[in-house]
Amino acid sequence: VGRPAQPDLVTLNTVLAACAKASNYDAARSLLERMKAGEFLSAPGGGGRYGDASVPVRPDAISYNTVLSACRDSDAARELVAEMRNSRRQRVGAVRPTSVTYTNAIAACRRSDPPDLPAAMSLLEMSYHDGARPNVFVYGSAIWTAEASGDPDAAYALLVRMRDEGVEPNVVTYDGVLSAYAAKGRRDEAFKVYEEMRADGVTPTPVTYQKLAAAVRNYVPPPSASDSMTTTTATTT
Repeated sequence: VGRPAQPDLVTLNTVLAACAKASNYDAARSLLERMKAGEFLSAPGGGGRYGDASVPVRPDAISYNTVLSACRDSDAARELVAEMRNSRRQRVGAVRPTSVTYTNAIAACRRSDPPDLPAAMSLLEMSYHDGARPNVFVYGSAIWTAEASGDPDAAYALLVRMRDEGVEPNVVTYDGVLSAYAAKGRRDEAFKVYEEMRADGVTPTPVTYQKLAAAVRNYVPPPSASDSMTTTTATTT
């Protein structure tokens, strides 16, 4: 009797990718759990009779990163990252988090309802401890989480931080900061970031100009000195 066909790691990761593309996190997570449980067996080299030298097919970093790409919950994302970090204590089967891990986990914080900026910042700091130095994609994910959280100051602080650390911003990171300022009607800050973008040699896109137009459209002038005095007088009378 021939050995029944068994899916290998590449096949299982392909199925995970299909689940993620369909935004079916539950199916992807379920398959990951089955892989962790050793449900799928594979013989090294593909040789031998059925049952000879069979070993479990365990998830690798690609498996975890793919499931994270479909995740929409910050707690679940942090749980998956914690599993990867804890696996390093094992002699075999260790799965180290990578920059892709943190990019996808932080993006899950952005997709959470509501967006979870504190969790995203925690994951960003965690990446340093793991030696997965944040790149432009990790920072971009964090900036857009700040944007989704309605915190333009946090988005700009991340932009400054990445430049200070020698990570060159791209148009996606700049557009994230512009979008955050535009949503709050902070026109002057938005145009300041635009000037910094041009100075850095980053080419604007139509999305960039859409964000600037939104900043102008949503602009709320700061209260003038006379307005403040009127308000104070009305309060004291």
